[in-house]
Amino acid sequence: ELYSVPIGGGTVTKLNGTLVPGGRVQSFKISPDSRIVVYIASQDTVSEDLYSSGIDSDDDGSYDEEDNCPCTYNPEQDDYDGDGSGDACDGKPDNRNWVSIYGSIVYEGNPLCAMVLANGQYMFTCGDSLGLWDLDVPLDTNEEVTLYAFCAGMSPYKTVLSPRQALCYDIVVTSAYSNSAEMNIDYQTEPGTTNPEWIRLWGTVTYDDQDLCAIVLANGQYMFSCKNDLGTFDLEVPLDNNSEITLYVFCGGMAPYKSVFTP
Repeated sequence: ELYSVPIGGGTVTKLNGTLVPGGRVQSFKISPDSRIVVYIASQDTVSEDLYSSGIDSDDDGSYDEEDNCPCTYNPEQDDYDGDGSGDACDGKPDNRNWVSIYGSIVYEGNPLCAMVLANGQYMFTCGDSLGLWDLDVPLDTNEEVTLYAFCAGMSPYKTVLSPRQALCYDIVVTSAYSNSAEMNIDYQTEPGTTNPEWIRLWGTVTYDDQDLCAIVLANGQYMFSCKNDLGTFDLEVPLDNNSEITLYVFCGGMAPYKSVFTP
């Protein structure tokens, strides 16, 4: 018998799909979307059918690699706007420029409290939604989704996906290496200008006197210190219930930064 398991851990699924005609199980391989381990069946003629997982997670009659809502039961496979996201799981089924994407974020099989960001839309996978994310996002000019995930103690995660790949996508993060270089974060605060109850927080992100492109996150507000703002950030943020600000900075190749302070 053959089984599959999501990369990073998850539900083990029996592979009930039929082997290609005349084929036999030859080896295992990671699926193109890096979500599952599947088998390869050998045959005389190579074709797209050579690669088949035979997994139907929602039992709607369509294998996951073909299902336009792989985690939502939709046997009709309706897709009114033709964006690759089926109507049953598309938050904007009549708008081709927006898609609904969802999935999980884990480390060594454990769900994480993290920030998930995709094409300008974001949410936190904490509390009752621990390890789970669900977003309606606009497609970029290439009709793709750039997906980020940031979590304290973990390396920043980034991948570029097609709308189809972003459906029911599992993010598997890796731990930040203990010997990762540490960023230098300089910041200042003053009363906010647009909201007197908020605080203006601004500063720089550098390493070895070089400006860094990073994401700066403080009490739910964020920006990237990139392009025209390379190495700098300027945010207005609310205070938390303890009248404090929790500042995070994430940059690829660098140790994550965290500071909790009272302005």
